[in-house]
Amino acid sequence: MAILNAKEFIRTVYIDELTRMVSDFPYHSFLVIGVGLELLGKCIDSKLN
Repeated sequence: MAILNAKEFIRTVYIDELTRMVSDFPYHSFLVIGVGLELLGKCIDSKLN
């Protein structure tokens, strides 16, 4: 298993893999999308400081 930086993690997990999850499990994807938004907010906050 490769170690990903934040940009690679967002691209591979939250964009590529969650696209499939949204189409297969639309109601479960709301939970994961909420967690993803928190992660993206944390990435933005850490870059501003």
